[in-house]
Amino acid sequence: MPTLHRQKVTATAVQGEMSLDGSHYGWTLERAYADPEHACIPVGTYPLSIGWSEHFQCDMVHVGNVPGRAGILIHGGNHVADSLGCIMVGQNHNAALAMIDTCAALVRGIKEYVSAHPGATLEVVDDTVLVAA
Repeated sequence: MPTLHRQKVTATAVQGEMSLDGSHYGWTLERAYADPEHACIPVGTYPLSIGWSEHFQCDMVHVGNVPGRAGILIHGGNHVADSLGCIMVGQNHNAALAMIDTCAALVRGIKEYVSAHPGATLEVVDDTVLVAA
């Protein structure tokens, strides 16, 4: 099961680590809790599915049943500005700059995992150990 462990919160970003079946998979980046329009999704467990994304013009991993939200995806990106409330996954990260290096292989891999595991869910856990201004 994919699990997102949120680790660091700043004024603009939430940084974390994604594990897959208990093993490190990649680094994550989301918009901050305080973002008025596109804050990161609440802690919880969410169903995952594969579906068409108009924005990306391809099938993507959708995070379902997010309270008050729709269209939440797991996709690539490098900075918080690359997302409108979705979860970005990357291979490397720079915690000081709130950046990740997007990796198409990781995005493809999570899509393959969800396709092979009907009923897959994403658990979002707040393991925040550092809150920075």
